[in-house]
Amino acid sequence: MTPDPTLAALRAAAARTLDPQRSVQAALNAMGFLQADPIRSPARAQDLTLMARVPGYRAGDLERLYPGLDAEEDMLPNYGFMPRAVQALLHPREVPSTRLEAAHPDLLPEVRAAVQGREEVHPREVAALLGQGRTVNAWGGQSSATTRALDVLHRRGELRVTRRAGGVRLYGPAPHLRALRESPLPEPERLRGAVHLLARLYGPLPEASLGYLIGLSHYGLPHLLPQLRSAFRQAVREDLHSARVDQEFPLPC
Repeated sequence: MTPDPTLAALRAAAARTLDPQRSVQAALNAMGFLQADPIRSPARAQDLTLMARVPGYRAGDLERLYPGLDAEEDMLPNYGFMPRAVQALLHPREVPSTRLEAAHPDLLPEVRAAVQGREEVHPREVAALLGQGRTVNAWGGQSSATTRALDVLHRRGELRVTRRAGGVRLYGPAPHLRALRESPLPEPERLRGAVHLLARLYGPLPEASLGYLIGLSHYGLPHLLPQLRSAFRQAVREDLHSARVDQEFPLPC
């Protein structure tokens, strides 16, 4: 029987997540998901994370290198960057109708038409073409309704983020996601992959905390959340190693 880990062993396991990586791509591959945050004080979350793992990394390197990386912007438990192999777990994604569509029922078709055939569009270009009003964005501020429409199309896999210009997301076609709509990964593979990614990324952590992250993953897998919860319970029973620390907290990892 394997003995329960000591606190020192858990600290060492957590420290291994900070092992140096040879490049931004290597760090992204090792993590599988990198949370993004636009707040720049003291620096954006993605830059702080990579500074701790990639020697010589400077703030903004991810944004500069992004067009040449195997990387996509998308949502799992929250918004961030991931390799395309991880994004394949999340699509095709069925997103419920939004308040934006209720307020502007013709807007999404108009935005689709405006970006069709374009390799890349800036939200300002679409706003200039369609001239829609303003709406509350995900951060509580105000955005153009056309910018929110681009965000909805991105979340549904119809568009991808091609790069950022001054922190603003530019959008373009997403043929790799169109291919997933036609031939997705098997659902059990998607669910198991998402559970194990979260456990590997955030572990070691209490089982309840991992369950909370599974709940947050309704952003990434909105139509599969009940199945994801079932996959989590199965993984806790069968796949994820767990132990007790100080006779108190079970920690799947």
